[in-house]
Amino acid sequence: MDSIPRIDVQIGSARRAGAFEGVGYHAFFTLHDREMSPAMEALHHARWRELSPSFARVTHAWTWNTEYAVRQLQMMRDAGTSVYLTTWDPPDLPTASERDAYADRVAELLFDLVIRRGLDNVRWYCMTNELSITGQRWGTLYKDLPTFADYHRRIHRALQERKIPVGLLATDASPVQRWDSIDWAMNTMDDVTAAYGGHHYVNDHLPDDPDFYAWFRDRVTPYAQRARSLGKPFLIGEFGPRQYQGERYGFANWDGCAWFDTSQEPAAAVQTVEAAMAAIDAGADGVGYWTFSDFPDEYSPTRAYANKWGTFRWDETFSTRPVYYAIGLLSRFLRGPGTVHDVDTGDPLVRAVAVHGGVPARYSVAVINRRPVPIQIRLLAPAPRSLERIDAYVFDPADAEAYGRSGSLLNSHNTLARDARPEFQLPAGAVAVIIELITH
Repeated sequence: MDSIPRIDVQIGSARRAGAFEGVGYHAFFTLHDREMSPAMEALHHARWRELSPSFARVTHAWTWNTEYAVRQLQMMRDAGTSVYLTTWDPPDLPTASERDAYADRVAELLFDLVIRRGLDNVRWYCMTNELSITGQRWGTLYKDLPTFADYHRRIHRALQERKIPVGLLATDASPVQRWDSIDWAMNTMDDVTAAYGGHHYVNDHLPDDPDFYAWFRDRVTPYAQRARSLGKPFLIGEFGPRQYQGERYGFANWDGCAWFDTSQEPAAAVQTVEAAMAAIDAGADGVGYWTFSDFPDEYSPTRAYANKWGTFRWDETFSTRPVYYAIGLLSRFLRGPGTVHDVDTGDPLVRAVAVHGGVPARYSVAVINRRPVPIQIRLLAPAPRSLERIDAYVFDPADAEAYGRSGSLLNSHNTLARDARPEFQLPAGAVAVIIELITH
């Protein structure tokens, strides 16, 4: 019988000291006040605290219920979550005076949140979702970037006048084929930009495609490196597996992960982790999965539209999906502020990223085994440190149903090791593991 291959996971030198913001989620439930019962709000808050993201992209709308939305942002602040806020359907204003008045309105919104209400976790803002604007087709500002820049310049001036410590992000474009708008922003409006970022959905790669990791890493790398050279973070506010849009489950347009409710759903959860890891490996400072929770069915009473991407369902069950137990491990343990370290596994099919941070400071490492056989992992800390004990948790797609039955993120099914030696066996195939390393 062949012996199990042994892989040394060597944590190397620091890359970007203290710059890592974390793995997290997009949160749209700030706009679901009408559908949110007290029990459902309590469940959202409990699951947010369990997944413990230190980074989130949050949707604002001028029609939102301010007190309800503030309550959600306060919960995030208390959970240690930094927020990137973006406005849904900003108005299409043709004149300079109208745009100046709108900039003042944005500044007043952010002054109220950050200064009056003490929501200092709101750190970045973009005036639009994916370069869209009211009354126009989705992403229309991609072909009119000077208008996007003009809005941001006026908002920047209004923020500076009121000394509001919120930075502007450009351009929020999706997919990667539209990230050339970020190049344009770096060349044209860096003086009013505090962060760069975009979105992407994995529409062209199957969940178990071994080439996806390198493909996505190589797409993110030049943008993250350029942003770093300008002294700015690179933030991916939305990402996810393949998108399905069309008639499904009685909705005219069901917008959700194509792999949900199929045999490929657990593998897609691994690919979600892999996308986050590839982005971190490339230099991204924050990554947010779309989305934390489903839109409720009541969002569209006529059943014209549904958005079902959540880590858990918003239906009569409120049950978790496999992605909850996969990306949830990253958001809980790969938190910011932290420092990303190089990691060497000696095998291109064994991918790993490492972050040092937290209180008390620790190394947390995510590993994916894309080999078709089990491997024996040995973790090695940067010299002169040594590892004596570890806690290790796994998401094995072959056991996804067991995680769902357990309910909680950390459970008997996904605990590989507690207070154990820094060696363990990782099952065959697409498996995501988070290791919390205790250094001595």
